[in-house]
Amino acid sequence: MSDTTMDRRMQTLLTVVTLAASVLVNLGCDGTSSRVTDESAALAEYDQGGGAVDPCPSGIYDEDGFCVEPSDDDPDPDPDPDPEDPPVVLQNLGSVTKIAAGANHACAISGGTVFCWGGNSHGQLGPAAPPEGGQAASPVPSLVGVTSVAAGQSHSCAVSGGVVYCWGDNTYGQLGTGVPGGTSTPAPTLNITTATSVSAGSYHSCALLSNQRVVCWGRNNQGQLGLGLTSATAATPSSSLRFQTANGTIFSIVEVQAKGNVTCVRATNSVYCAGSNAYGQLGVDPPGLMSSNKAVKVGNSGAYQNYYTALAITGETGCAIKNGLEVVCWGRNNQSLLLGATNEPYAVTPVAVLGEDAVVTGIYAGSNRICGKLGGTLRCWGVHQSAETPSYVESTPVAVAGLSAQPTEAALGDAFGCAPVSGGAQCWGSNGYGQLGNPTVTPASVSAVQVKKY
Repeated sequence: MSDTTMDRRMQTLLTVVTLAASVLVNLGCDGTSSRVTDESAALAEYDQGGGAVDPCPSGIYDEDGFCVEPSDDDPDPDPDPDPEDPPVVLQNLGSVTKIAAGANHACAISGGTVFCWGGNSHGQLGPAAPPEGGQAASPVPSLVGVTSVAAGQSHSCAVSGGVVYCWGDNTYGQLGTGVPGGTSTPAPTLNITTATSVSAGSYHSCALLSNQRVVCWGRNNQGQLGLGLTSATAATPSSSLRFQTANGTIFSIVEVQAKGNVTCVRATNSVYCAGSNAYGQLGVDPPGLMSSNKAVKVGNSGAYQNYYTALAITGETGCAIKNGLEVVCWGRNNQSLLLGATNEPYAVTPVAVLGEDAVVTGIYAGSNRICGKLGGTLRCWGVHQSAETPSYVESTPVAVAGLSAQPTEAALGDAFGCAPVSGGAQCWGSNGYGQLGNPTVTPASVSAVQVKKY
């Protein structure tokens, strides 16, 4: 250290000592000494008088002995720790009017807004959801006044103001935008302005129009679009072709259900289906017809005392409520879906599965499970939907556990189910993709749990 630097530091030290002595002792006029007891007042007095309270507040000197003043850009030497992020408060969805379940995700309508949760491999939850998937429901922005919602394998659709909007995977044109590539942002489907409802199969979509006709688009490898087309896909909804039989367009359609590679409609109390028929799901013996690109009338539906009033399909098995009460099913007979009504591997003619005395007011289907509203209680049969225990088959209808109230409808995915209840929605079954909509549940739940939203 240089002599000059040493001299400057000695001068600074002498100044501090002198000031300290002056602060501690104040000579009175009577010759006695009085100690200053208010140190802050004394420091302020000497500071105002031009004296230096602290010759080097930073305590840092450069190599020449000069005090280094802290700059505004210097970090706080003792910064306060950052406050913890407030916990995310999850809420119930609120009143749910419609609900849909895809392979591993679900969507619901609450207050005219769509909320989605579960798997998000192709953006099917919308732009506001986490890319890795949503264990709680996220709103789908830009859509308002939504009246219908659907969920497919990895895409979703909704109806707002008569227009169908779709988002997610678009490998087979199932978004109906006419352009390649998927999107997480809802995009309007072309050529549709009067839709009243929408349904989604694995890779195709269908809309029921206000004139009670149906148009479908997307994958058509099994003829599931029901338009008579031989092409493998249709990326744009036709402006003229409608769901049809060999005799022409089907009129007076009141319900459309798309699932897997099959589309079925209910019209004037009759059921018509198009697409894969590997298991008799079109109501025709498979050896004679493996698939059809035009709809086929199922069994003797529409005949006297055989009016169908509700419809549900798994993609391989179809079910309907006959005469407003009795459940009849047709198609594949695995996993006890036909409840022992036949010992054959499939049924091409609808068979009663719950007995003629059963009072059924709703019917719903997933990939390998069927649920019905029996005597006011939601009961399901087929593959048990939970990963908590090894998979097994329920060969009799079993009530869904944990529901806070009996729902007015339900939706079933690949291995889970959801239903609207008072104040929101509840889901049960597998949860590997967050499809139960509740972050506190892993990996599954036999009992229904409340869906939460961010």
